Amino acid sequence: MRDGVLVKVDRTTMRYGLEARSPFLDHRLVQFAQSLPSHFKKSGQTFKLILRLVLADKIPSVSNLPKTGFGVPIPGVKTERKNEFRLWQESALVDWNLRFPP
Repeated sequence: MRDGVLVKVDRTTMRYGLEARSPFLDHRLVQFAQSLPSHFKKSGQTFKLILRLVLADKIPSVSNLPKTGFGVPIPGVKTERKNEFRLWQESALVDWNLRFPP
């Protein structure tokens, strides 16, 4: 997979005692997807077209959502726990014999 994402997921889930499933990697589904013409898979900037069409009736609220990652909520950390986060940063820098610029 691109950028070793499966290895990253595997290592991360093992570290925390979790198990992740990748149902779209079933070899029969992959072979089927590879056999489809491109216009069933992409239209303009919309990818996974056939999947979106199949899911549109079943779960319309999510069938057309854009792709999103699982990021850390940095704005929440900065506003809600700003002082705590700053103290943690400073202590880490001291531990590494570094300091914040003035």
